[in-house]
Amino acid sequence: MNYTKGEWKVDTEGSLLISVLSQDTVIAICGKPKWITSRDTQLANAHLISAAPDCYEQLKEADAVICDLCKRLNPQHENCDYCQDREPRLNAIAKAEGK
Repeated sequence: MNYTKGEWKVDTEGSLLISVLSQDTVIAICGKPKWITSRDTQLANAHLISAAPDCYEQLKEADAVICDLCKRLNPQHENCDYCQDREPRLNAIAKAEGK
């Protein structure tokens, strides 16, 4: 999956806007729309966005570990490509990948 690599961080300097950056690349700008009245909400959104690449990678890794453990404990899942318990994780991964 292609996305801007590197650490994403929140930048609150020099503006009323809060930005999410990776090196010198702007990933997102968390402006203050009329329906968001709190700068705390704006900052929380920026931190959530900045954590996205790490969360994505960790979710893929956790899914693989959980699936491996499930197959070890449940021999009937040995060749399983689909599991109802796995569906929410796969949906979240697909959403992050724009599918």
